[in-house]
Amino acid sequence: MKEKLIELNLLRKNVEVLKNEFSLKQDEFNKENEILMDKIRDLGEKMDSVSAGIRILVIEQYDLTGNKTQEFGLGIRVTKKLSYDAKEALNFAKEHKMFLKLDKTGFEKHAKLEDVSFVKIEEVPTATIPTNLDKQLKGEL
Repeated sequence: MKEKLIELNLLRKNVEVLKNEFSLKQDEFNKENEILMDKIRDLGEKMDSVSAGIRILVIEQYDLTGNKTQEFGLGIRVTKKLSYDAKEALNFAKEHKMFLKLDKTGFEKHAKLEDVSFVKIEEVPTATIPTNLDKQLKGEL
């Protein structure tokens, strides 16, 4: 038993030394690459902003034309968003002897297929952008 405890203790110390070494190297790496990491973060934020702007424009175009397929591979995917009172849904479940725990997923699937008077269904357009824009733009950059 003693030998195993000695072995375990040595292993723990070795792991601690390696963790400390790793932490120092990680700090070194972060300091050496701080500018690069800042640039990546800034470009990522700009990319997110441009992407959000494109999505707004795609939805505006969809609202004007009703066309889900737009140029450059852009498009609209319409999803259904349900709004309902949870108590009414539970009462519905009890009356119909189904969804008694109020299986939210099951209830919403049912409400998408069948008319449930207190459920409001709203169609929400979601803009899609292809992953490979080079292919879609065909050298227009």
